[in-house]
Amino acid sequence: MSLERSFPIKEPALEVPWGISEAGFLSLLRSAEMTWVTPGHYRLRCRVLGGLEHELHFHFRPKRATDKKLAEIELHRPLRRHRAREFNEIQARLERMLGPPSEFAIRC
Repeated sequence: MSLERSFPIKEPALEVPWGISEAGFLSLLRSAEMTWVTPGHYRLRCRVLGGLEHELHFHFRPKRATDKKLAEIELHRPLRRHRAREFNEIQARLERMLGPPSEFAIRC
């Protein structure tokens, strides 16, 4: 698995390649319970980052063309009482997968 080439999802078990077409995405997730939100925008409840339950939003652009490509994945978590602890848990999982943040990322 390489996050540079795809976004891994634990449950359902699959990898979504960056830049995949909307048609390819729909074919890839045909067995998953996904929700259409608006044209070029889909929502999927799943487990990622080592098992955390999330709601992912997939955005395809351009919105009206037939050759839409995956442009953005939004990660939404249910509201939690202890937000700082939740943030630290997600940050730690990301650092285990990607390595520590670079000096440039810290300044931005």
